[in-house]
Amino acid sequence: SADERDIAWTLDSHVIGRATVEQDSTLRLPVPLQMGYSTLRLEPQPACPPTTPINLRCHPVNVQALTHGEPVAPALSNPVTFAEGIQLSSAAIMPDASKRTVDVWLWWAFSQATTTEQVRFVHLIDPEANTQAAGADAPPGVIAAGESLTEAITLQLPPDASTGTYGVYVGWYAFPDLARISVLSDVPGATNNWVKLGEVELGN
Repeated sequence: SADERDIAWTLDSHVIGRATVEQDSTLRLPVPLQMGYSTLRLEPQPACPPTTPINLRCHPVNVQALTHGEPVAPALSNPVTFAEGIQLSSAAIMPDASKRTVDVWLWWAFSQATTTEQVRFVHLIDPEANTQAAGADAPPGVIAAGESLTEAITLQLPPDASTGTYGVYVGWYAFPDLARISVLSDVPGATNNWVKLGEVELGN
């Protein structure tokens, strides 16, 4: 909880995500862990100074509950390189057939700064009809070179979508021409400049 405060979460002092907290909020944070020990921190941006002048008040961020789930198997065996300094370091897909949803976790790394014109997309594709059944397109904004970004995205099949197998694809495009940013790694979907993370079965 916070009074409209910007926060960042860091893993071993490296920024892996940012958000603005208003009132009470629930954050779902995928945390990419290597072997060994790591330190995860949620930090106000900017941080409160050690001493605050008498005429100023620093608004804190309060963490009321922190829980963690079990480790999730990655959908990628190796990182995927895109043009313009973008790397998909890891990803995971977790379908829930009864709810007709799939959770997609993504871990990005950037060797050069992003721009406001770049958009990350995650699409659920019906292979039989070759149409998009659900999707999430969002510009992450300006991210500095050297930073990372983790995302937790839920895709929901619409009520009129049929039961069956769907492909999960992720990639980037840029305004104004909407051309997809090139995938440089040899992975499924690369010829169309997106990455096929896998297939999921979604039921009634």
